[in-house]
Amino acid sequence: MRSAFIISIIFAALVLAAGSGVCEDIYFEGWEGGTLAGWEAANASSDVTVGDAGGNPGGCLVIRGSSDGDGEIGAITMNPGATGDYWAAGVGLITFDMSFDEGWYSRVWLRIRSSDDVSSAWTYNVRMPNEPGGRWRTVAVEIDETWSDYDAQLVGWGKRSDALSFEETMANVYAVEIVIMASNDVDVIVDNFRLGPPVECVAELPVPVLVF
Repeated sequence: MRSAFIISIIFAALVLAAGSGVCEDIYFEGWEGGTLAGWEAANASSDVTVGDAGGNPGGCLVIRGSSDGDGEIGAITMNPGATGDYWAAGVGLITFDMSFDEGWYSRVWLRIRSSDDVSSAWTYNVRMPNEPGGRWRTVAVEIDETWSDYDAQLVGWGKRSDALSFEETMANVYAVEIVIMASNDVDVIVDNFRLGPPVECVAELPVPVLVF
């Protein structure tokens, strides 16, 4: 009888753990619904629309330069699902797919702001080759609650002049941006933006060994 009770307790714990979602996406947007889903142009030089096709696969976010000349363009979201306290939400990895169809670009950044002011941001310089033609690449950027500012900078994050510490910024995310320094005729395609758990998260629970 006692053994049956122990088995019931362990089984219940496993069911609860399996359903807790600790290794699932915290936020995901694939733009399959035909709307911007809370994303918009990051500045006046940007034109952001949704493509019903052309994504990786299906729908996608399309970023274009909307004015003459070259400069910074991008897309930004303040969607509650994509902002807030990343540590409390369990975010450890930020990923998205990106493709360039036309034009040229020199730099790509992932920018995380703690306020409306761009100088409050931490920015990750994404290393992407300049190869228009529709080839998809997946960008993956790690964050870690234990990092100091120095640790974050060692792995590629840069701190703007008025930014809080890295730990504080990720605990108070106001907005997320994908930013491109590009020609005004560039077509940037973004898909599958994801906030996920740390890379070491194990999706499958081990099978317990019961000793009677």
